[in-house]
Amino acid sequence: MEVKPTNSEPRDTMATTVQVLLDAIEQLGEELASRDDADLTFRVSVPHDPPAIRILAELINNIGENVEKHLENGEIDMLRRTKELTQAYNAMQEQHEEMRKELEMACRIQERLLPGEQDMPDRPELACAGYYAAMSNVGGDLYDIMRVGKNSYAVLIADVSGHGVPAALITALVKIAFRSRTRWGIGPDEICRQVNAELLPILGDLDYFVTAWFGIINLENGHLSYVNAGHNPSLLLRSDGTILSLDSGGRFLGQFDDGKFQVAEQALHEDDMLLLYTDGIVESRNLVDEEYGFERLQNCLLNSSFSDSASLVEVIHRNLDAFRMGAAQRDDISMLAVDFRHAIAPEKTDPEKPPAATDAHEDPSTIVGGRERLAQDLGREAAILIRADRRQEAAEILGSALILAPGEPVLLLRLAALHIIEKQFGPAQTCLNAIVNPLELSVEMQRQFDRLSGMLKSRKA
Repeated sequence: MEVKPTNSEPRDTMATTVQVLLDAIEQLGEELASRDDADLTFRVSVPHDPPAIRILAELINNIGENVEKHLENGEIDMLRRTKELTQAYNAMQEQHEEMRKELEMACRIQERLLPGEQDMPDRPELACAGYYAAMSNVGGDLYDIMRVGKNSYAVLIADVSGHGVPAALITALVKIAFRSRTRWGIGPDEICRQVNAELLPILGDLDYFVTAWFGIINLENGHLSYVNAGHNPSLLLRSDGTILSLDSGGRFLGQFDDGKFQVAEQALHEDDMLLLYTDGIVESRNLVDEEYGFERLQNCLLNSSFSDSASLVEVIHRNLDAFRMGAAQRDDISMLAVDFRHAIAPEKTDPEKPPAATDAHEDPSTIVGGRERLAQDLGREAAILIRADRRQEAAEILGSALILAPGEPVLLLRLAALHIIEKQFGPAQTCLNAIVNPLELSVEMQRQFDRLSGMLKSRKA
């Protein structure tokens, strides 16, 4: 709008003009003070004389124009910056969601690495129970139990240095390494030596290593042979209430090429219990920064009542939870309890021949070894992802599974189907070509193979 001086007598023109300028200055100040809804479009008429008044009027108008331009530019800049921040926020949200999905998948895969209740031995002579709590989504602790022949079982607990996804990946390697080398007639020291030789090329130049306690229990005579590779000694809880610490000579795995491990032996008696645990238990701290320590763990075992492996795990968990008083967990926590109920009478067998396993699924010396079993688990995870329309993640999981089990037809067919859906016909054909003997597939798998081959031919045509 325009502010004009009122018509009056010539002698009043100067006074009127001055008053108009004063009013304009006051209005300009008020508009500037309002900031949010300032109206700087007003202008004053510029008189020709006197020069001082003209200059002042022009100055007032220039101030309004300049401030208006600055505000407009500032608003434009603010909108631009807001857009940039919104885009950056959305990008961060997408990355966060992707990381969340990856961590969720890593967590689910790691859960598969740990034996569940259905994987524990179903024997009248032996019972097991485990507990695992990662410090973050995934961690570097591992426990496992493996059948060796007909009447022996291997037990393992391991701790990878560090936390998070890298440590979790290493636990998968450790599980596969132990499962693929645990066989009838091979002692725990030789098994640990072979595992160390496999891990050394992978971890030797990294800041990671593995501590482990590995033992083999013969149910026919209660004989326990074990190796401690730089880990916390396991505890043997005798049925008479005494506690023995089971230790042996041996350095941790994955860092030394001269891995020598000393075997120790112990006789298990009826109703003895074996406790394998990681340092996350004894090194836990409460709100006043006190350490749980080995003495508290020992007192918990001596002063608590438990009847089997499951109740033993529960007693320790509750005692540790009460001690921490809600303090944040600083390390991964794992334990495996083994209840040796009694021995069985040995059968008359050739001592040079391993006893035949009655359950081939539980015997790691059968066709389905450690690597293949993990590959099957990964294949099932991929199938879940495919049903959830998360094809890219499923393809990555299938690729990892095929590293463990090259040439596995089920995995190759699933991956070929994913490639066809994504119109990646070259990789799809590569997957089908990798199936060595298509004619030896089951009827259903043969149908899938023919259907996918036909789809590829039609797409190429």
